[in-house]
Amino acid sequence: MDFEIANNSHFLFCYHLAKELFASLPDGRFFLQTQVSGDIVRATARFASDRDDLTVSQSASIKREFGLSRAENLAVGKAAWELFTNLSDRRPPYGVLVGVRPTKVALYYLEHGLSDPELIDRLTHDYFVRKEKALLLLKLAKTEKRIVENLASSDAVLYLSIPFCPSRCKYCSFISQSAPKQLARLDEYLSRMREELQKTAELFFGIGKTLKAVYLGGGTPGVLTEAQLDALFCELEADFNLSPDTEITAELGRPDTVTAEKLRVLSDHGIRRVCINPQTLSDEVLRENGRSHTAKQFYDAYSLARKTGRFCINADLIAGLSGDTPQGFLKSLTEILALDPENLTIHSLCKKRASEDESAFLAASEGIWTGAVSDAMHACINRGYEPYYLYRQKNTIENLENLGYAKPGQECVYNIAMMEDLCDVFSVGAGAITKLISKKGPHQKIRRFASYKYPTEYLSDPGKREKRFMEIKRLYMENPDDPVVL
Repeated sequence: MDFEIANNSHFLFCYHLAKELFASLPDGRFFLQTQVSGDIVRATARFASDRDDLTVSQSASIKREFGLSRAENLAVGKAAWELFTNLSDRRPPYGVLVGVRPTKVALYYLEHGLSDPELIDRLTHDYFVRKEKALLLLKLAKTEKRIVENLASSDAVLYLSIPFCPSRCKYCSFISQSAPKQLARLDEYLSRMREELQKTAELFFGIGKTLKAVYLGGGTPGVLTEAQLDALFCELEADFNLSPDTEITAELGRPDTVTAEKLRVLSDHGIRRVCINPQTLSDEVLRENGRSHTAKQFYDAYSLARKTGRFCINADLIAGLSGDTPQGFLKSLTEILALDPENLTIHSLCKKRASEDESAFLAASEGIWTGAVSDAMHACINRGYEPYYLYRQKNTIENLENLGYAKPGQECVYNIAMMEDLCDVFSVGAGAITKLISKKGPHQKIRRFASYKYPTEYLSDPGKREKRFMEIKRLYMENPDDPVVL
């Protein structure tokens, strides 16, 4: 399918919607035009091929949508949906919400005063979202709204990147290094990270920021020894003004990297949130997907965390792993829920170009996982958990989502703030991205500053980091009230 669309954002939307609605894009040409007349935006979409020549028009009210941009996007979405669904039997659960963060749409209408029934009606009838997903988005938007109300304009979060793993899982696409020669450079990498932490803190406080939350992520940060973890958090404490209210999360990751000594280091540093991620509790599925640990090692690591410190524990599961079944996935979930962790994150398998095993995705893409993920949501809610953050990725099985659950009051603020772009995110380490967030005017603006992608590049040349610090400082000095200049 060839797309003839002048507006780049509309091109990207129509392209990604078509990818969700068609197993393979049909041959032909897609045209789109928009026109504004008074309060009404009209979008006209046409598809022409040797077999078909279809044209549809849809409109939206600027006043009803609280702005021209939202009305235009809605008119385009409705027109593209009507046209594509005339050619395809697929109906993705999130309708025309093809972006990473569908919760933003629900929050937009919530902040403009729509009642709960009005919001559900808007999502299901205008955006073609399934009722269950619309109710989920409403719940998430309310949680996000509560978190936003507790964030000050100076609040920011900090991400510490450890892109190393003891081995690579077949489905993995993250920027991580697992070769022994790369793991041997961990001390050098951490030394460089500590230098960057110092300079990040100088910039952070120099522009008047307050640290709300810290997240140590990967990769598998559990590959660090207890001495390395201690040195890293000693540096963090020396550089940043941590308060007892600063949320700190350590994503240890693989259960086979968790030891009592590492947990004790974290506890001694006042860290109260850890992630220990089995992904499944089937040893056969673990082996199939290249996870070099067992279900027993997860249980042992979980037990250590309970004994060693007063941790809020998160466990990750993945729906759709190669060799797994919906029944096996739900069995793993039942066993996790029996442990009563404070947080639980359910991911849907995503096909990525960088992953080793595309067959994992293909085996899972048979229309069998939507019901299992829905059953998992109800099981979590029945056990007292509430969904609190959501994000979607392209090429996810059955167009599903990644969804975090928490017991009341145990939500991870970092996850919400970072996923929904609620405040600035400062990042340290390879593969990390610093984001400055502006909410001036009707549209949110985001400026990203990427670090080197791979640890080898990060270690070889500090120039990019220095340039990033200087650019962020310049933006704040020139525009203290709105540093995001695009």
